[in-house]
Amino acid sequence: MENFNSSSPEVTKIQKGLRLTKTLLVSSLIAGEKHTGKKTLIKDIFPDAFWIDAKDIKEVKKALGVHQEIVLSNFDSSLPYNESDFYSKRVIAICDDPSIIKKKESLFSFVYLLPPLRERPSDVKILAKKFIGKANEIMGNDIEIDMKNLDISENIKSLKKSIYKEVFSSSLDENEIKSILYNYFYNAFDDENGYRELSEIFERPLIEAGLKKYKSQLKLASILKINRNTLRKKIYELGIN
Repeated sequence: MENFNSSSPEVTKIQKGLRLTKTLLVSSLIAGEKHTGKKTLIKDIFPDAFWIDAKDIKEVKKALGVHQEIVLSNFDSSLPYNESDFYSKRVIAICDDPSIIKKKESLFSFVYLLPPLRERPSDVKILAKKFIGKANEIMGNDIEIDMKNLDISENIKSLKKSIYKEVFSSSLDENEIKSILYNYFYNAFDDENGYRELSEIFERPLIEAGLKKYKSQLKLASILKINRNTLRKKIYELGIN
């Protein structure tokens, strides 16, 4: 089972609060944006709890009659549950919509809001280190990632995806890159595509990478052995900032 690791003060408070309820028959709600780690957190603290989709109301009613410790995933503000449904039960409801707190907090003894990763910079570092290690282990490499360019737009989901993508792409050799391009172009070719549309696939990243590395159009034009005006025209055509 994957452990939930955090050094965020806000998350530490939530962990302490949930652990206190492990001996109490009370209901709790944990809300937050998608992919912030809510399920992993609950599994870490309540490993033996019975899980069920909150939207399956009929099955939830059955489960409440059998189990004392239940996790309700996909909890929604429109669901017709009331306080008596959770009486003398340890119910933990999980919701991806933070606004549910104001709508349904009366149903629960304890309510928690798990912050998104953009508000947990210390957790981003912890997770990034873990994902980089796993990705390098899979690829058999020791690639370093620029921590300034991590994608946390979709919290843990986009963070993990961007790191694996970076490690994978940095692991490719010239022949592997050629093979990927060959397969892409083979599948992309049709009567509508022309050289200009397809050539952008390799021209854009080539120029963007060169501009970032050399910080000068003149220097890049010299490296590519093309006229500076030709490079400037390419940059304009490709819409590169």
